[in-house]
Amino acid sequence: MDGMAGDEKTSGKPYDISLKNLLSIKPDEWSALFDLPGNTLITELDTDISGVTLVADRLYRVETEDAAYGLHVELESGHTGSELPRRLHEYSVLAQMRHKLLFRSVAVLLTKGANSPQITGLYEQRLPDGTLVDTFHYDVVRVYNIPTEELLSAGLSVVPLAPLGAFKVKPEAELPYIIERMAARFKSEATDEDELRKLWGASWLLVSTRHSPELAERLVRGAMKSMLTMEDLPLYSYLTKKGQAKGLAEGQAKGVRQTVLTLGATRYGEPSGEVRATLESSDYDRLQQIAARLFAAQSWDELLAPGA
Repeated sequence: MDGMAGDEKTSGKPYDISLKNLLSIKPDEWSALFDLPGNTLITELDTDISGVTLVADRLYRVETEDAAYGLHVELESGHTGSELPRRLHEYSVLAQMRHKLLFRSVAVLLTKGANSPQITGLYEQRLPDGTLVDTFHYDVVRVYNIPTEELLSAGLSVVPLAPLGAFKVKPEAELPYIIERMAARFKSEATDEDELRKLWGASWLLVSTRHSPELAERLVRGAMKSMLTMEDLPLYSYLTKKGQAKGLAEGQAKGVRQTVLTLGATRYGEPSGEVRATLESSDYDRLQQIAARLFAAQSWDELLAPGA
């Protein structure tokens, strides 16, 4: 291993490792998110099932008064939601074979982009003539619909999800305050530096999932300055060493461009094709200059004027 995951089995995706680590800190803290009683005993199970590794997923054994059952959790942030029900079904069958437990599956959708009309909580398989041969039920947790305040007040390992929750006001205005509150809890409640790295690493990644990477790094770097540096985060260090930080940098221009389009539409009306083309051809530095003038300029033409 290269220092990213320790004994963690992985497909090589550093993002997945960071989120899996978050789920592993204190599984019982996620009980409320999965509608489990607060005193439920949860123990982690091996996710390597029949040669198939559940990337970014976790398997747990849940103890009840009567019997035990399995819990399969999958975090989704990408655009492959239409395939999610089938994958959940496959994992559930394999996990049951591996651990001899009946499994409940929960899909945790981190962003609206991970959602799909196919994610209904029910997956059915039918023969060509329409005969129903299999029915699979699963649960869905849409993090982006959960109030940020609720996530901020949850167990410590759930707190990094707060920047993905439902904001009371515009995210741009509320996000710095949320990051500050996260920092206060991490500083006072984390048990050691290793836990701090996991919490901040996941937080940085999750903020980048919904907001621009540049904004995520700036806010996280400032909030954790008395605890850690960005270079202390395994994921950040990994991306830098592997030269993959470039991929995040390329997202900076896209993030600023989207901010200009969103706020500009509110102030000046919907942008024309010419405005969109101008922004698309502008590099990161130019976009930063444009963004800085959003509240001074009175129109799209004034905002994008050459030399402004």
